[in-house]
Order: sequence, then structure tokens, then C-alpha cells
Amino acid sequence: MSLLCRGPEPWKQLQSPAVRQLAWCIGASPIVDAGGGLEWVTAAECREWLERFWGELLKLEADPRPVERVLSAAGPLLGKRFEALMGYYFAASADWEVRVANGVVSAGGRTVGEVDFIAEAASGEVVHFEVACKFYMGVPGARGAWGDWRGLRVEDTLERKGAKFAAQLALDRADWPRVDRRVALMKGWLFYPYRELARPRPPRGAAAGAPSGWWMSAEEVAAWEGREGLWAVPRLDWLSQVHEGGAGGPLPLERGGVVAQTMEREGRRVELSRGMLVPVGWPGRDLA
Repeated sequence: MSLLCRGPEPWKQLQSPAVRQLAWCIGASPIVDAGGGLEWVTAAECREWLERFWGELLKLEADPRPVERVLSAAGPLLGKRFEALMGYYFAASADWEVRVANGVVSAGGRTVGEVDFIAEAASGEVVHFEVACKFYMGVPGARGAWGDWRGLRVEDTLERKGAKFAAQLALDRADWPRVDRRVALMKGWLFYPYRELARPRPPRGAAAGAPSGWWMSAEEVAAWEGREGLWAVPRLDWLSQVHEGGAGGPLPLERGGVVAQTMEREGRRVELSRGMLVPVGWPGRDLA
């Protein structure tokens, strides 16, 4: 029986980890879809992309080697893996023709910047995409300001990334096609302070369906009665909303990392929620 693209997370049906990550990168809701003076890719657009590409994903399930090669070439950095998977999608989808990929803009003999993708839709519309996958944690007491959402490195904030997107989307070159739309695409996760989950305060412009979890410090986890159900999520599996349910590893308490709160159900370990463990001293200390 063919697998159907139904439900909020249809990629959970896919068995190949590489293909499942590709499906998540295409179809998951962005974490931000407004703000910063930018146009953003919406959750509805992402869902449409996924539904129209679903048949290709099922073919890749039978032979995932093309996607596995893309991930192998991309290396371990999450941002590079996400960009590589989106590049695979734009190149393989019948809905797009890639006109520029990783295009460099130079001036006066120096590099000014680089664009991610310029692609032409079947309608003839030419779109400049800047893409990113980010894991942002809200500082305690955050009220929605983008500067209060920090990444794996403390200098990486949602505010700075929005400004970088704006600069990249302004890049152009005379030998490139004329662009009709310039849009930002930011996938990833938003992690709220565990003690504020009862009244989470998302960043301004957060997408309604943004993948969301919680974060705790190492000290809080050590005192938490539910810690026995926490399993470390391997870094290469962060681009998915499915926990593999393998043996798991020791919790990354010292440097921090993504964990899954799990339970046993019908002989399988099922992920209930996802969190980020942060070291003592965060947000003044990098997690990456």
C-alpha cells in the first residue's frame, strides 16, 4: 500500500533516515514566517512543496543512495546539511529550475557575499531563496525580542540572523536572472525555558506550527525526576522530528545537546517531546 502525504508529520512514515530528513527539511513548518522587514516562506508553501514532491520521496525510499551521498558530501554541520538537502530538492523537483546555487558576489577584488539559491518556478517567477536551519533557545523572561533567542553559539541570535538574511537577499549580479521575489526560509526548533512552558512567549513573527521544545540546565536535569526517560539524540539526527529509538548515548550534560523525552510503547521507544540541555553558565557559554 502506498504511503500517503497525510497528517501533520507525514515524514514519520518514511523508513530511510536520509529521506525522512529530506522530507522534514521540505515540509516542516518554518520557525519564523514574519518580521525583520523580509518576505518569508510560509508553512502553507512548505506543505505544498512536500505534497507535490511526495512521489519522488517514495521513489527515494526504495533507493535512498542519492540523498545519502548528498549528506555525506555535506559533512557534519547542520546548516550545511540543511542547505544541501534543500539544494537537492530544488534541483530534483519538477516545480523548480535552479538558476544560481551558492553564487558569489565580489566587488573590488573581494567577496561581498554569497547567495544560496535563485530558482525559476514553473510559472516563470524567479525567486531568490536564503535558507537556514537554526536551533534557538529563549532566555528566561524573554518577551519576544529576536535578540533574546540564542543559538548554539551565544553570538548567534535570531536578530543577527534576520539582519544577515536581509543583507544576503539584497545581493545581485548583472549576469544573474532578474529576480521577482526575495524570500527567507528558516527551519529548525524553538526551545523555551522549561520553567516557563506553562506560558511560553515565542519570538515575534514565530510561525504558528514551529517545531518547539524546552531547554534545561544540567543542574535542573540532574534534579528532575523524569530524567530517566531522556535519550540523547545524535547530532546527525537533529534534522528530523523522529527519534530513532536506538541504544541512545550518555546525556550530553557538559556541553549540551538535543535530547528526546521518551517512553516505551508496544515494545518501541516513542518520543514524547524534545529538549535542549545547556551547560551551567548558559547563555554566556557556547553549546556548539
